[in-house]
Amino acid sequence: MDFKYYLDMQLNLVANNPVFDGLGMTGYWGSYYDDEELYRWSMQLLRHYCVEGNTEMLSKTYGYTYSPGHLRNCDFIDGLDHWAADPADGLRADSFAGYGRGSQGRWGAAGGTGDTFCVFTRGAERPSTLSQTATGLTPGNVYTLQFVTADYKDMVAGKIDPRQHALKAVLDAGAEVIPEESYVYVDSRNSGRKENDGLVRINLHHIRFRAAAESVAITFTDADAEPGTEMALNYIMLKPYFEQ
Repeated sequence: MDFKYYLDMQLNLVANNPVFDGLGMTGYWGSYYDDEELYRWSMQLLRHYCVEGNTEMLSKTYGYTYSPGHLRNCDFIDGLDHWAADPADGLRADSFAGYGRGSQGRWGAAGGTGDTFCVFTRGAERPSTLSQTATGLTPGNVYTLQFVTADYKDMVAGKIDPRQHALKAVLDAGAEVIPEESYVYVDSRNSGRKENDGLVRINLHHIRFRAAAESVAITFTDADAEPGTEMALNYIMLKPYFEQ
């Protein structure tokens, strides 16, 4: 899901539903949770609807949709369907109750959302890789690949040990990665809202790239991990980037 479209849906409702006639003020709460793209986009939406008085969705101008559809089975709800796993015994679909809500903050979603993932087990002889080809890209446009990782053993043990994880994504020649706009956010809180809450800490990865082709092969790998390491991967999103 492209959250930019969802934000647009909210203000579009305010602009068109008669129940909001005469409303004196509107805005977004919690913009301090935004990354720079969503912050700029939310301000653009407020200008579009509240200053300029438009009633059509701004997303139409940029070709944004609710579900971009460039990748499939990104939360591993259907096991490893649509993904190529190598070696097969080095990767598995798994789940952990409460991971999506507790560690990733997927508030308001249906129960169990975000609890399914793929576990990478780093072999002694070779790394594990998981691949899928993203399709429907527009050459020249900029996109963001976003995904979440966690240490599976920490998850099961209820261990809090914030650190950067040795799981990365490699994009083929169909993507021109923009290093200065790519980063990994480490949830570095060493305690939760409650003492010893036992919620594993995640990494949120952002890779920004310009599409050089209509498709790009994306490969996740634990090549940099120590043998025996188990890493969980899910919440994979590939969406167009708002440059303006």
